[in-house]
Amino acid sequence: VRSNPKPRMRAALSLAVKVGSVVEEEDERGVAHIVEHLAFSATSRYTNHDIVRFLESIGAEFGACQNALTSSDETIYELLVPVDKPGLLSQAISVLAEFSSEVRVSAEDLEKERGAVLEEYRGGRNATGRMQDSHWTLLFEGSKYAERLPIGTEKVIRTVTHETVRNFYHKWYNLSNMAVFAVGDFPDTQAVVELIKEHFGQKASISCPPPVIPEFPVPSHIEPRFSCFVESEAAGVSTL
Repeated sequence: VRSNPKPRMRAALSLAVKVGSVVEEEDERGVAHIVEHLAFSATSRYTNHDIVRFLESIGAEFGACQNALTSSDETIYELLVPVDKPGLLSQAISVLAEFSSEVRVSAEDLEKERGAVLEEYRGGRNATGRMQDSHWTLLFEGSKYAERLPIGTEKVIRTVTHETVRNFYHKWYNLSNMAVFAVGDFPDTQAVVELIKEHFGQKASISCPPPVIPEFPVPSHIEPRFSCFVESEAAGVSTL
C-alpha cells in the first residue's frame, strides 16, 4: 500500500494471482483466461455483471478503469476507482476479494462468456497474431511455455465444461498465491491495510493445503535461433 496524491482522490487497486496458462493441462488450454472473464460476470455477492455496473456507476469505465490480463505465469485484476466518497474504497476492495475465492462458475455463466472469449481468440488470428505466435514458440522452444499461449485453443474454448473451469479455479486460486496492491490518494495507508485485511480475512481457499506451483524451465541454447515467417497479410516486416 502506497500513498500518491496524483491523481487526486483516485486509487489504483490490483489483485495479482500467481497462476497463468503454463499450469494448464491439455484439456484446459485457455481456462486461466476464461476464469478472468467469469470473475467480472458473477461471484457469490455480485451476479449478472453487477460488478461492471457498480464500477461504471462510480465512474470506473470498463476497459480503461476496470480490466484484467492473463499471461503465462500470472493473472492480474486491475481497478482504478474514485475515493472521494465514504465507502467506495471499501467496496472496491471487496470486489477484489470476491475475485480471490468467490467467482461463480456455472454452465450458464460459462455459456454467457464463451462467445466473448471466442471473439477475443479470433481477433488475435490476424497476421500480427500469427507472427507473434510463431515468435513465441521459437523463444520458448523446448519448454511447456511454447505450448501454452494464454489465449488457449479454439477447441477448448468451444467445448470446455464448467466443471473443468471450476476445478481449475478452486485448485489454483489459493490466497497464498495472491498479492494485493493499492496505490492512491490515501491520507492514512494503515487504514487501507486494515480494509484489505477485513475483506480478504473473510475469505477461505478451496484447496488446502495450497498446490505447489511447478517450475517450467526454459532450456538454454548455444547457437542463435531464428525463424522466417512469411505472412501475406502482414502490413510490414517484424524482426525479433
